[in-house]
Amino acid sequence: MTKVQQLREAKGMTYWTLTRRAKISCYHLAAIEGGKFEPTIGTLKKLAKALECPLNELMREYAEKAATPVSAQNTKEFYEFMRKHRSNRY
Repeated sequence: MTKVQQLREAKGMTYWTLTRRAKISCYHLAAIEGGKFEPTIGTLKKLAKALECPLNELMREYAEKAATPVSAQNTKEFYEFMRKHRSNRY
């Protein structure tokens, strides 16, 4: 379970409420919460604001991973995930 999902559930916020407040797509949030995609700093800022939490609380989870180069396999998996979930728009 990602920090985003933990905070969302702890605040009693639904998946759809978070996507609306953060102004991100539902499949983008699904990829983040599913661990298929690491959000950009811009997306983390939106999520932190929507979750009413400090940005560094969300950044900690990705700080160590940021030093690791993204593999071609991870990129391929992400795009396959996005294609699969593209029809699930809000």
